[in-house]
Amino acid sequence: MVEMSEPSLAAQAAIRAVLVASGSVTSLVPAGNILDRNSRPEVTPLIIVGDGYTVDASAQCIEAWEVYSDIHVWTKEPGLAQCKTIAGAVQRALRGLDVEAQGYSLSIMAQDCRYFRDPDGEHAHAVVSVTLFAEEL
Repeated sequence: MVEMSEPSLAAQAAIRAVLVASGSVTSLVPAGNILDRNSRPEVTPLIIVGDGYTVDASAQCIEAWEVYSDIHVWTKEPGLAQCKTIAGAVQRALRGLDVEAQGYSLSIMAQDCRYFRDPDGEHAHAVVSVTLFAEEL
């Protein structure tokens, strides 16, 4: 029997694993800068995985959730070009995600991205939001 975690935790781990394994992503952001923890953008470029929430989507015969997760991309640049390039690589790496992790089958349903200029005038910030369907195995 597989020990199950909370579905968003399983999704968080799966997302990080996909990003670290993607040569397109790690050519832009070192794997050591793809984090699954609280952190300020003290080193850049930086990807932080983790914010999110879950919504019960169970039906009569399945235990399931919709999992919403935000992936933060931080760069230090005067514009948004590098930040948008990295966010695009993240989106392509996650497109079609369909994996099993920590007792769940996880499938990506949607993703979008928002871009921000940080008020400090030095950092650019992107938030890639993904929606996954998590079904208990």
